[in-house]
Order: sequence, then structure tokens, then C-alpha cells
Amino acid sequence: MGEVWKARDTRLGRIVAIKKVKEQHSERFKQEVRSIAALNHPNICQLHDVGPDYLVLEYVEGKPLSGPLPERKPCALQSKLQRRSRRLTGTESSTVI
Repeated sequence: MGEVWKARDTRLGRIVAIKKVKEQHSERFKQEVRSIAALNHPNICQLHDVGPDYLVLEYVEGKPLSGPLPERKPCALQSKLQRRSRRLTGTESSTVI
């Protein structure tokens, strides 16, 4: 989907990650921005800024992944995040009784 760069935010004097995407505001990009902005959890990086083809994210120290992680059964947190994402994107239906 794009490239991620480690950079310094000169205004605030902090290290950030900049994710540059290949195209401007694709649907996948918009969905990612909405999902990240709606979440607040110690294991999810914070979104600092967004532009037409980039995200500025909290930088998290660590080593790069060598590839996709193996699929696992969803945990309670994953199920909650999926429900919240469906609500934000309008794909979840609800029934009032």
C-alpha cells in the first residue's frame, strides 16, 4: 500500500512514523484513517496528522516484520474493534426490539 519512514517532527521535537501511500485518499486509506482515529489503546499507535497521501503516526520502536503474521482466532479485543469499525463505516445493522 505504501512506504513507512522514520522522521523527526521538528515542531514538537519528537520521532514519528510517516506512512506515504501510492494514491490519494483511496477507500482503504480512508477506512484506515477512521479506524486509527477512533481507537485509543496502548497497543495501537496514535494518529498525529493526515494529508492527501500520508499519515503521521506515533513511532513505535521495534524490528520490522518479516511478513504477514499467521492468522489466529479473534480475541475479545479484536471482536470489539471489528464491531466498532463496522459501526464507523456504516456496515453494521442493528435491530430495535
